Amino acid sequence: MRDMELRGIGNILGRQQHGHIAAIGFDLYSKLLSDTVATLKGKKGIQLEWETTLEMIPKGSIPPKYVESSKQRMALHQRISKIKKYAEVENLKEELKDIYGKIPREVEQLLYGVVIRVRANQAGMDVVSIRKNKGYLRYHQTQSERFDPLRILQLDGWEGLKLLVTTKGDNVAIEIVDPRNRGTLIEKILPLIDALEAEETPHFEKPPEIESMPKPQPKKKKIKAKKLAQKRFH
Repeated sequence: MRDMELRGIGNILGRQQHGHIAAIGFDLYSKLLSDTVATLKGKKGIQLEWETTLEMIPKGSIPPKYVESSKQRMALHQRISKIKKYAEVENLKEELKDIYGKIPREVEQLLYGVVIRVRANQAGMDVVSIRKNKGYLRYHQTQSERFDPLRILQLDGWEGLKLLVTTKGDNVAIEIVDPRNRGTLIEKILPLIDALEAEETPHFEKPPEIESMPKPQPKKKKIKAKKLAQKRFH
């Protein structure tokens, strides 16, 4: 806690928590926070499983041109919603390739989101939201003990990301902001979740067992017929 005071925890806590510190003092706030964490730790084991919801833009889809049958598309979506392990994603990919051919970008996006959901669930999170330059990771109320304030201090500013801590009831959440508006937040969520549980601040790199978010294909520039004719004569 002393380290948190020296390094300025007010910069990573949300406005509400920062205001509490100013009102009651850091020492008392630290005690209250410790008491809350201790209470949450006492709830460990009450619920061993939980569902993790994911909101992601772009979220991906199964286009009709890839799977023509609406019943088959619905069945695939239902199967995808129940996936809880990486191996299930890989098995599904192989099946899709065998039955429908090369997997299009929309489906790759959809499956990449599943990988994020699975990893977040393993990390004790029950809500994940990813937009272009903003994200949100919330720990399940029985897993809040896995939240490490000092780790947030270490990771704040990692890869240019700003991390803010918020609390609501028994839930602890991390708000993620990319001030540079680079639109690459989706690619950084997996290594960030890994980093939250690691002991050292990592360098941003793709996990070896997981494919990265598929990139949009650059549009080919159309050359006007007149220019082509001019090139031929020169």
